[in-house]
Amino acid sequence: MPNYRLKAQVISSGIVSEYKHIKRAIWADGWKRTTGEIFKNTMDIETAEERRFFYSHLMPEEWKEAERVYDANKHQVSRVKKRIVQMLTTSKHCVFLTLTFRDDVLASTTSETRRQYVRKFLKQYSNHYVANIDYGGKNGREHYHAVVDERIDPNSWVYGNLDVKKVRYNPESKSPVKLAKYVAKLTNHAIKETTKRCHLIYSRR
Repeated sequence: MPNYRLKAQVISSGIVSEYKHIKRAIWADGWKRTTGEIFKNTMDIETAEERRFFYSHLMPEEWKEAERVYDANKHQVSRVKKRIVQMLTTSKHCVFLTLTFRDDVLASTTSETRRQYVRKFLKQYSNHYVANIDYGGKNGREHYHAVVDERIDPNSWVYGNLDVKKVRYNPESKSPVKLAKYVAKLTNHAIKETTKRCHLIYSRR
């Protein structure tokens, strides 16, 4: 059974980010040896090897968990990217939403109830959407972000404020990738805050 407390600890401590830099440095070194091509890195190969030895021998449990989190996030980004690109290429009305809650709603409902509010709201507008919870950087205030492939009236969200931004697709731009990474990253924010499992909200189609 997954250890969510360990997962939250590993994410908040920065070991996952360290794992990513170490992995990239080792990959870049191998690629350079094979092709001669050089990639910029935040860590040289000597430091990467030293850090990998340190974690794998002195913090093996945390290091293994960091690997699992990294791989899971990478796969999640890929899945979210495919969904978003599909929405962007099949709809002219794709939007990025930020859904917030009034104080009275936050005080009188549970997090799961608010999650259901978001799910029902998105479902009534579209068959294609992806969303997840996030927390404000200053005060930790709960809100949601979502990508939807339909026009949405900013006044239609009755539980708080709704910010709607048009998302335009450029096949040569990396914006879908950046957007997918941002939405997928919200899962780790939620796990870090609650130490509980939190899934992205997906449309079934």
